[in-house]
Amino acid sequence: MAKVYLTNNILVTMGDDFNYQDAGMWFKNLDKLIKYGNEKAIDEKLNINIFYSTPDCYLKAVKDANPTLPVKQDDFFPYASDPHSYWTGYFTSRPTIKFIEAEANRYMQIVKQLYVLADLPADDMPVLDKLKSAMGVLQHHDAITGTEKQHVTYDYIRLISEALHDAHETITTKVLNEMIHGKAANVQWTFERCQLNESSCVTSENLQGNMIVTLYNPLAWSVRTPVNIPVSNSEEYEMKDSNGIVYPVQTSPIPDGFKRISTRKSKATHQITFVAPVPALGYKSYYIQKSRQRRDKRDVDSLDGAMRYNTFGYDEVMSDDPMVVQRYDEVADEAILSTIDKKDERISGHTLSYNPAYYPACIGNNMIYANRSSGAYIFRPNATNATPLKTLTDTQITGHIFEEHRSIMSDNFEFYNRVYKDANNLTYNELYWLIGPIVDTDGVGKEYVMKYTADLVTNGEFMTDSNGRTLLKRKLNERPQWNLTLEEPVAGNYYPVVGVAIVENAAKDGSLRIVPDRPEGGASLQEGQIEIMLHRRLLHDDAFGVGEALNETVNGVGLVVTGYQRVFGVNNDKFSFKDVLEMRSKPDVFVTDAEDISYEQFKSLNTEKSWLKDGLEVGVHLLTLEPLSGDRFLIRFENYLDKSSDSTKNIDLDKVIKGFKLRSVDETVLSGDKLLKDYNRWVWRTNKEFAKDFNEDYGSFAETPRAVDRVKEVDDGNKIKLDAKEIRTFIVQYELE
Repeated sequence: MAKVYLTNNILVTMGDDFNYQDAGMWFKNLDKLIKYGNEKAIDEKLNINIFYSTPDCYLKAVKDANPTLPVKQDDFFPYASDPHSYWTGYFTSRPTIKFIEAEANRYMQIVKQLYVLADLPADDMPVLDKLKSAMGVLQHHDAITGTEKQHVTYDYIRLISEALHDAHETITTKVLNEMIHGKAANVQWTFERCQLNESSCVTSENLQGNMIVTLYNPLAWSVRTPVNIPVSNSEEYEMKDSNGIVYPVQTSPIPDGFKRISTRKSKATHQITFVAPVPALGYKSYYIQKSRQRRDKRDVDSLDGAMRYNTFGYDEVMSDDPMVVQRYDEVADEAILSTIDKKDERISGHTLSYNPAYYPACIGNNMIYANRSSGAYIFRPNATNATPLKTLTDTQITGHIFEEHRSIMSDNFEFYNRVYKDANNLTYNELYWLIGPIVDTDGVGKEYVMKYTADLVTNGEFMTDSNGRTLLKRKLNERPQWNLTLEEPVAGNYYPVVGVAIVENAAKDGSLRIVPDRPEGGASLQEGQIEIMLHRRLLHDDAFGVGEALNETVNGVGLVVTGYQRVFGVNNDKFSFKDVLEMRSKPDVFVTDAEDISYEQFKSLNTEKSWLKDGLEVGVHLLTLEPLSGDRFLIRFENYLDKSSDSTKNIDLDKVIKGFKLRSVDETVLSGDKLLKDYNRWVWRTNKEFAKDFNEDYGSFAETPRAVDRVKEVDDGNKIKLDAKEIRTFIVQYELE
């Protein structure tokens, strides 16, 4: 061990999962090892001293030695413990709990914001603490990776579901009702957070006519967001805000595949879709009712043996100059998206194909490396090429808001490629997918992927995010710091995709970007291609600690999973993490029964509000707004821009949130538990030549953010600066205006 340490201090860790169930036995045996090890070292003059320590003591010893350290600017992915065991399966394992974690965190940030903005009393804090505690449990390394046992998964879901339910009750009764009706009114609406991922909503699907949809936007900039609301009829609807502005609504049938979701208890047959503007750090409510100018005509055309629905709104006419055309190519067995609108430079004539497939899983006894099974941790396919799925039927949904190509594939795989019309100002398509139940073939598990292939020259390179903070370049069959020999050419090129995966044309005239709704595993195994693993069901354990197969079932059949991804491409817009933030922190949707509420009554309410006072500069993200004890809150800002000549941003803290007068502002360390002025940062000596060589090979896409060496004080008038990729945290004492 000493050969790979730069100081004379060697850290020998003790313990492992489940190994502390008898502390007395542990320390009794370690006492003996330390005693006899030191005696042996003295006898043989080995100059070794063994003793109990802690991570804190170890790091202090290294600091005192002050070695020159190498700089590592890439990450440790993909990790392998032997030539056939790449720990890349857990990037996707248990996709449902990954989605729940992502959604719960999004909602927790909303709850924390509303606690501050509504100035909720201390009596309500236990509800928020319960939600934060549940989210803390879900940060366990097995919860994040999906490498826990099945009964533990159920317990995670129980914990977070109970916490979300209680938080929702508090937010709707003590915040949204009072904000919309006014504190003096004794009116209680029921706001439902629907299961929109499975097209289920008790309120909307049981209504005969009117509903109110309220959207809350946690971002510090206004957004336009597409919303799908399940309904139990094929009627057309109209939507208005309190100012009388009418918004188009499109009705379309819910895909039949959703009926396979065993947990779905819904009678909804259709969904209504609209694109709604929502103010920054605020909410907006919309009144929705069946269209008074109902059209009786519905055009039905044949498309490859399927049905084509042409749904038109109350006052909309389809453009004669469509943005895109979707066609099905029987020869290539793929759906192709191509442009016919020369005015749209975002697509630039490139083609993009969607190819679903699956990998059959390896099965072995795990006794030797070559007999490793694919499991919850390990992705080990029994093929270097994924098995393509066959197209069974295709359906085209056409309307004034979107066009959607629906493909039902073999092996219980469906996907729906939605293209929004230019009038909606959305720069992405949405790729919805539904997989399951995964049926084993002769006892072999399957791992499902979607391959996005564009006509781009990428030279084996693609990029993934590092937890949504910066981009890291990946090279096929290559590592930045050592020569690589791959026994597993597929699994050994898989990386975590938390926020985005990108391939870029070598000519810099276009790129393809995929932004998922949850963390997933991804690769680029062919030129111009991004491959994302969506779902996996395995029938054998990989012997890395779970002790059971990753075989998720409901009522004895494989789990059905749904999700979606935003597809930006193929375009030449410069990537911005703003796209990732708008996916991670999309507005939350609340549905209210309005059968007994007229539009005139609706107009008299407070249906729109933004708590953002003067707005923030482009590039600034309000990362956290969280209540603290007394008249204090914690606020955290992030600059998501890459370094450039104009990437430093200015913030006037007095002009961020309406209704709050700041009495004092104290900057803290990132975690918020220590004042920055009391923190003395140690600067390590580094090997700058190594960093220079690394940047020449791998640093062209994005500059790796570094910790700020200086202590920044808050300027007079509570004005601060925020450098590229910097996060700053403040504790604010306030009084209400």
